Amino acid sequence: MLDHFIRSSPTAAADGTVSMNVMVWLCVAAFVFLILAVLWSARRVAGAGASPVRLLATIGLIAAWLFFGDPVSVLISGYPNELVGLALAALLTGLVARPLASYGEQLATVALLLVGVSFSYHLFLPYSMVMAGIWAWRERLWRRPVAWLVVVLIAAPVLLTPLLNAKAASGYQLTLPGTARTTDRAATLVLIALVLFCLTRRGGLRAPGNRNAVLGVAAAGAMAAAVATYQLITIGRTIYYFEKTLHLVIIVALVGLGGLARVLPRRAVPAFAVVLPLVVAMVVAGGRWHNQRPSVGLRVAAALERGSPDGARDAILMTRMFPDGGGMMNVDLMSSPYRNWYASTYASVMQRNYRYAQVWYLWQDPLSRPKTLETLETLVLDSPVPVRFFVFDPQASFLVLDPDHPSRASAKPGVSRSAYGDPAAKSNIAAAEYLAAKYPAKVQIVHAVPPNR
Repeated sequence: MLDHFIRSSPTAAADGTVSMNVMVWLCVAAFVFLILAVLWSARRVAGAGASPVRLLATIGLIAAWLFFGDPVSVLISGYPNELVGLALAALLTGLVARPLASYGEQLATVALLLVGVSFSYHLFLPYSMVMAGIWAWRERLWRRPVAWLVVVLIAAPVLLTPLLNAKAASGYQLTLPGTARTTDRAATLVLIALVLFCLTRRGGLRAPGNRNAVLGVAAAGAMAAAVATYQLITIGRTIYYFEKTLHLVIIVALVGLGGLARVLPRRAVPAFAVVLPLVVAMVVAGGRWHNQRPSVGLRVAAALERGSPDGARDAILMTRMFPDGGGMMNVDLMSSPYRNWYASTYASVMQRNYRYAQVWYLWQDPLSRPKTLETLETLVLDSPVPVRFFVFDPQASFLVLDPDHPSRASAKPGVSRSAYGDPAAKSNIAAAEYLAAKYPAKVQIVHAVPPNR
């Protein structure tokens, strides 16, 4: 919708790279919106009496957690709708903790936030309804006729998306796997403990703002626990949607962390000395139990993500050569596995050809089962359209002879990371030439030169 608004046109841009460029920047804008929403809401929880020093230290810690912690993984995993849903949930949390001065403005804003959450990421709608209910109970809204009128007006738009997606939103959907990164369990537990300490110490629960912020953390935690319980009972482990609910817990807790501004020492040096170890911990490590170095955010900031940005360069090259895909599935075999994986996927998107690329996306994933020439040949034969292989590096390889006991040439010192396959198996160029000779009507080879080579 924003893309259409920016270009003042209801149709997609003719150039796929232009459309991708707009989409990428809109994804970044969604993440920036999330950061601003959380910081604004945390500021509300902190209250008007927080000193600038305490507030600056608190906001700095929250910002570091957003970029170097799990929230940035939502951006790089490609979930802009979740980013918007999290941002709206953060705003709702802040407004329930400390409502606006005007009753009418508060009522209208809460109502519109519910509609926004429903349309952007309705997995978070139960939490949002609970938080709106907490505010409604506190304000005794059932006594106000205008509140009932608002309920009637927003009922249809709030329920529209969940009802239209009733099949996808069933319990079966909650047990499906996905590509969400595993949330940092240790950091999340530390965050929750810190928030509860800040909001409850010295009779803090007597303050309505603190009490409502604690209720928000409890509601989000209860939702995550419910999803985890359902998944454990159904499939015996937690997966995809549990990670999504943990994202909500983290965002709500970061809003509640605004209460830290009333706990920190008043002087600058002691205040920043308290938060600095937490900031450093978030920057240097991440992972399921905070056991992987460096953090995702640091890898993004330092451009250390495997396959990026070279995969994007290859994808743009492939799209410029064949803007509409040329009636074929274009597969990158020019370089290392991650670079090839990203390039094949995003080229198919820019060529508007992803309907043929989905199976290749799953198959080329470097973390999936090792590949053999036989499985590659089967994939080519099963493809509904011819396959075009892009090749360049003679050392590039990814095929193995024994997928149960793969041998990797790149595991040896001094060997290019492009040589990911078994030295005894065919290289990427040799495999492409073999298939092109065997299936001339089904396979085409393009000897390309990547932009940075």
